[in-house]
Amino acid sequence: MARGTTARHVLPVLWRDVVVLAPSSPGRRLGIVVVAVVANHVRRVLVPWLGQFLWHHPVDVMKLARWSPHGHLEATLVDVFWPAVAFWVCQQGIESKLLRYTIARSRLAADADKCAASGKKTQGRGHLRRALAVADGYRALLLLAALTLAERCFAETCWAVALVSSTLRLLLAGGRPERDLVRRLLCANPARATLLACLIIQWISTVALPYTAWLASSLRTLDLMLPAATWCVAAATAHMVRYSSRYFLAIEMSDMLVTLGWMAALAVLAASHQAEGKPGRRS
Repeated sequence: MARGTTARHVLPVLWRDVVVLAPSSPGRRLGIVVVAVVANHVRRVLVPWLGQFLWHHPVDVMKLARWSPHGHLEATLVDVFWPAVAFWVCQQGIESKLLRYTIARSRLAADADKCAASGKKTQGRGHLRRALAVADGYRALLLLAALTLAERCFAETCWAVALVSSTLRLLLAGGRPERDLVRRLLCANPARATLLACLIIQWISTVALPYTAWLASSLRTLDLMLPAATWCVAAATAHMVRYSSRYFLAIEMSDMLVTLGWMAALAVLAASHQAEGKPGRRS
């Protein structure tokens, strides 16, 4: 976690901590889920740009890349705004420090639950309740960070796939005019083109490779939840991009639908979570 300039490559560790550090009470787990999902919805509505930089509206980006690869490449180059780049770089460093602090504090929450489970009364019932409330607050922040990073990784993956696919279509599947267009666009914007190439390389190193390793580890241990979720998200995204005209209303309501989806999935996981005495199976 201490290495790297961004926090996205710790997403597997973050989700593991969310599961392992979950409290023993189903009611508290459901409360944490509700608070974190609602806070994430507010974050998405009020500050959708938080950490996402160029990766807004992933479905719209992939639609443009599908139907107009030259338009997508040109728009991506034009969208680069250098003050926003500087702000984004500073923001990544701040987020990384905050995430490290949240993870460290959340891991200390297990002590409060162990104290409650063992029946220790050395510090009084009121003090213990306050300690549990603070612990659950950090757990809610941890889950909020995990949701934010998961959505950011999805948006960045859509952006990277759209940019790479549109560029390769112009270079490999297009004719001489398309290749000349790519050359003109890149030569006219060398600094922006270099930045986009660096962002693709960063996506490979901080998102694609760690997630692939996480996926392979899940398959080796026969834990099919992550592969199934990955397949469902990928298939649903590809379907919506291909048939977006049929799902106009769903796309317009995507923020609310994503929130309801998070709420339903995490509520089921919270209700079915095993006892903390067996965390190794879920890590």
